[in-house]
Amino acid sequence: MKQSKKLLIITGGTLVVLFLVAIVLLKQEAKEVVARYAANSDYERLETGEFHSMVVGPGFDVLVVGWLERSVSMETNHPAKPTMTNVDGILHFNVTDTTIMDDLVGLTVRVQDIKSITSVGNTALQIADVETDSLSVKLKDMKLLELNSNKISHMKLETAEGLTIVSTQKEDGM
Repeated sequence: MKQSKKLLIITGGTLVVLFLVAIVLLKQEAKEVVARYAANSDYERLETGEFHSMVVGPGFDVLVVGWLERSVSMETNHPAKPTMTNVDGILHFNVTDTTIMDDLVGLTVRVQDIKSITSVGNTALQIADVETDSLSVKLKDMKLLELNSNKISHMKLETAEGLTIVSTQKEDGM
């Protein structure tokens, strides 16, 4: 009886050790896959600090998506030379070479909560899966605006032409 308990304990311990080794190896493999993807991607993750609003200059293809953690990924090797700055919690996205505006600069902004988005011009803006109490969106010379699966209690859209749309109810699919 003592021998079978010993054998059972040794077998169980061996299985636990093998399981832990497999987890460590899988974690390392996952890190390598992510690193390979990042090396092959034109997007670079940027350090932003805390932010609550964003102003997007001309020439961007923007996806703002609701997420658990804030992060920004931008196509930094684009010929238009995009830049990002954070001034008092407002992210400013611009390009330094406005002569190359045929191909928009890819930009993905993951947010927990955002209060306002201002698009200066020649920008495609998609807002998806964002959940917030209040959102103000100001648009000037937009190429495209898409709203998908958002939960926004109060939303105000303003255009450069003077059109203002206000939604004061919580809507799915807005």
